[in-house]
Amino acid sequence: MKLRIRLYVSVIFFLFLAATVACAGDSAPTAERASGGKRLIEFGWDEPSTVYVKDHIREMEALPFDGLVMSVRYLSASGTSEIFAQRAFGSERIEWDAVADGVQALKETDFKRFTETFLRFNLTPGDVDWFDDFSTPLHNTALVGRMVREGGVKGIFFDVEPYEFKLFSYTHRPGHNLRSFTEYKAQVYKRGAEVMKALQSEAPDLTVFLSISYDQAKPPARDDKYGLLPAFLDGMLSAAEGGTQFLDGFEAGYGFMQEREFEEGYQTIHTTNKTISSNPIAYAARFSAAFGLWMDLESPTSGWNVDDTERNRFSPSRFSSALTHALKRSDGYAWIYTQEPKWWSNEKLPPAYIQAVKDARRNAGMNVW
Repeated sequence: MKLRIRLYVSVIFFLFLAATVACAGDSAPTAERASGGKRLIEFGWDEPSTVYVKDHIREMEALPFDGLVMSVRYLSASGTSEIFAQRAFGSERIEWDAVADGVQALKETDFKRFTETFLRFNLTPGDVDWFDDFSTPLHNTALVGRMVREGGVKGIFFDVEPYEFKLFSYTHRPGHNLRSFTEYKAQVYKRGAEVMKALQSEAPDLTVFLSISYDQAKPPARDDKYGLLPAFLDGMLSAAEGGTQFLDGFEAGYGFMQEREFEEGYQTIHTTNKTISSNPIAYAARFSAAFGLWMDLESPTSGWNVDDTERNRFSPSRFSSALTHALKRSDGYAWIYTQEPKWWSNEKLPPAYIQAVKDARRNAGMNVW
């Protein structure tokens, strides 16, 4: 009888212990559970260097984001301070020693809440043709892959907009009179695959957060500014391995306000763009929707009103509503872009917009602090 009682007591004790462990797991949810599976990051003209982030991470993490886009600065051969992302895709070869301090600052940053961290990478200056010797751009691309790996960030924010040279415009390519559009498409596809391989050689399973994607190419592609962009993205997609993923940041939705608009954008990403890609199966497996909102949209032409925020196209209430829709309809990520307001230095940033972001997070089922 005593043996049976001891057995019952032991069973009850272990059941209690298991329940306690389970409850402890629920009381300390993972970041994904706490955020409802959604993520919100910041990217704009206030994009900080990794050194700045290291020195200001505590006050930065007090703002309602899950992460951000950062840049690595380096000292060029001429002695000027440069942003790696703006100089890497071109004819200037950049060595590891030049960026090592910026990466070291990243490694020493005491991240606690910001789990969604990205390094910016541009297709600038773009002073090369797709048929040129590509050893230098690919060397620099592998360098950013190493920065991702050693810095412990999730991936790159790949801004593929050709700000300086029209890389994706066939009629602006120096050899377009000698080579057909089809030949250029094949070469750009090849370069896209090489870029992806260079990134993954250093940073396997990374996330590539794209500013724009396939839908930017308008027919007739031969004459369009982004006519060659789908070939480049298809090349990257063809070389993607393992857990590498692409996020379509969908800049076309910068000014979306209505739930219907985000639904249409979602269908563009998951239906229209898939039909544009030459590999729809791989596209469906690796591409996700991540909506961006330009908080101070129209500020370049109409200004940014700090005192009377209702005069802004996105008033705090309208912005909160739009961001709620963006978060709910995205596959995981949404992002906020700004020019005039500076989140990290608290310049031209009315407190009502901070509250608007918190309200949107709450409405989307995310954690709020």
